[in-house]
Amino acid sequence: MSVGAHTPTPHLSLVESHASQPNAAERIVLSPSSQLTSFIERAAQQGLDAPEAVRLGLERALLLLDAQFLDYDVESARRLLVQAAAAARPVQPLSGEEARRVRRLAARRPAPPADTAEGLTISVCQQILTRARRSLPENALHAGAVEEMLAWEIAAHLEGRSMGEWGLKALALRKAGRRVA
Repeated sequence: MSVGAHTPTPHLSLVESHASQPNAAERIVLSPSSQLTSFIERAAQQGLDAPEAVRLGLERALLLLDAQFLDYDVESARRLLVQAAAAARPVQPLSGEEARRVRRLAARRPAPPADTAEGLTISVCQQILTRARRSLPENALHAGAVEEMLAWEIAAHLEGRSMGEWGLKALALRKAGRRVA
């Protein structure tokens, strides 16, 4: 291989969708790998089933990509979001469903891991996959991301936002020199 040659990073392998709604579920196929197995096993130890783990992992990865629009590098954004999640408090009373979800995520009761020997096929919101198919490598889902994606999802729910909305707000407030609540 010549100097400067670049081996393309494998991107998420997607199956064609038959979804008729903009936010309908679409199937995603992830190739078998030790990294995928480690990710799914770690997520199961933290109480997430495979579909939820993949969705949260994709949302986390997309949020870190979006941080670039606010002139953050991935590591700086990641550190700031970890700090913001640790400081997160409810901004309004949570609905019963939201409170149950936050309690379930925070409890981290182990779930049985999915078998990834043949890879993994799950359904994810088409809106997430539209962006993921263009920009995320398969290595975006890794065991080291599980703690962060859980903390960020809990923080987002405490504010009544999606993970992406919560994270971009936290980064924008920090960029403006305001304290992230």
